[in-house]
Amino acid sequence: RKGIPPRSCRDPNGMISFARPSGADMTDIGHFEPDDLKSIPTFRAAYSDRTALLMAKLAYRAYEAFDIDDTSWKTFTDVICGSGFGGCERLVARDIGTAGYIAEADDIIVVVFRGTENQLDWWTNVQTKFIALQGGTRVHTGFFQAYWPIREAMFDFLVTALKKKKRAVYITGHSLGGALALMATAEFANHDDAEIRDSIAACYTFGCPRAGDASFDLYVKVPLYRVTNGVDLVPAVPPAILGYRHVGDTRYFGKPGIAPSRRSPNIFQKAWRTLWGLMSLLKTFKLLNIADHDMKVYLAKLSAWAEKNIAQTQERRVETADPEISSAKTSARTATHPPSAPR
Repeated sequence: RKGIPPRSCRDPNGMISFARPSGADMTDIGHFEPDDLKSIPTFRAAYSDRTALLMAKLAYRAYEAFDIDDTSWKTFTDVICGSGFGGCERLVARDIGTAGYIAEADDIIVVVFRGTENQLDWWTNVQTKFIALQGGTRVHTGFFQAYWPIREAMFDFLVTALKKKKRAVYITGHSLGGALALMATAEFANHDDAEIRDSIAACYTFGCPRAGDASFDLYVKVPLYRVTNGVDLVPAVPPAILGYRHVGDTRYFGKPGIAPSRRSPNIFQKAWRTLWGLMSLLKTFKLLNIADHDMKVYLAKLSAWAEKNIAQTQERRVETADPEISSAKTSARTATHPPSAPR
């Protein structure tokens, strides 16, 4: 079957080895400037709001129809390269609908995967079974099959690019694209070449479903940042009852303009997600077009928080530069909240 790794890539126990074998109008919301590329940290494990926003913009642009023909690809690359990147590489497996791209800049390389509606039912039907990787870690069969056809082209480009110049590699994707990003990150983390293995900076996913078992987190050994929004229900599938677990460090967005929380949704939202996950076991179940899963909503909330965060940072810099402003604010706070008398 198409998408199934060949037997030559399996060990004697049948486990998959990661050893390498011998459009829509998105001009405004997905726009970024060349300076955006200069402001994000590289080779750094910590979560960054700036990096998350850039990854979200690139993941959003992955939904553009760049894989139709050479003309659509040129139109796409003109936009990406005009925004600060120096080059792009297309990743497409038309037989199963997997698509993505690689954007290359002076200091970073970003691998971006698209989440396609045609494959949204991959994790809501009988293909919720696991496939074992080398070492015994198990991942979702459908996600792995979607990733496998483009992996060789991806690494051929990355190995060549990194040999020319060592750079930090980021991997990102929304929805199914997030699951594919996890597959790619897992292979990166276990690559035979230490120089390639150590070049990855982080993986950012948005509205990502569960993709592996409890041991997947330890198998990856790379900074993983899982951004979720409101009552997005896609992260509820496949259900945990089947042995699937989320991996990485969570950033949960609620109201626009509010800092993302590292805590999970409240008990009612958890209950609803659990019910949704169980419903996904029904053969007749299909994922609905839930607004909170829309990448536009993710991008809008990340943008709102970034704008507020930047404004607060600039305000603090002004206070630091001007002692009179800082003193006046301190006096105002003291007048509003006078210190309590000693007991």
